[in-house]
Amino acid sequence: MNANRRDEIRRGFTVLELLVLVMMLGFLTSASVSRYLSETRQAGRSAANDGAQALATVIKEKVDRGERISEDAASYSADLGYVLNENPCAQSQKGYNIIKATDAVVVSAQEGSHCGGWSPNVFRISLRKGREKGAQ
Repeated sequence: MNANRRDEIRRGFTVLELLVLVMMLGFLTSASVSRYLSETRQAGRSAANDGAQALATVIKEKVDRGERISEDAASYSADLGYVLNENPCAQSQKGYNIIKATDAVVVSAQEGSHCGGWSPNVFRISLRKGREKGAQ
C-alpha cells in the first residue's frame, strides 16, 4: 500500500530525465546548425561562381563584337541587364577578378573568407578569333 501511495504522489520528471532531454536537444541543435552553415557556404560559392560565369559570358560577347574590355566588374551592369550582385564570399561587388592579358581574359570570383576554403571556377576567354572559353 505504501508503494501505491508513492506512485500517486510522484508527478513530473527527475533531474536526470531533464538532463538527458537537454543533452539530446543540444546535440540535435548543434547538428542542425552545422548543416545550416555548410549549406549557406555552399550557396555562397554557387552564387559567386554564377556571377563570374555571367561576367565571362558578357565579356565573351564583347570580345566577339570587338569592343573594349574593362577590368571593373561593376561596369558590366548595363550589358548584364541588371546590377551584378555582390560576391557573397568576398562580400563585395568588386569581388570578381577580371584579368586581361595579351591573348586572353580570365574571370573568376574572389575567394574571400565567408565561404570557407574553396577554389572558384576560372573562366578563360581567348582574345583570338575562333577560340572558346572554358571552366577549369
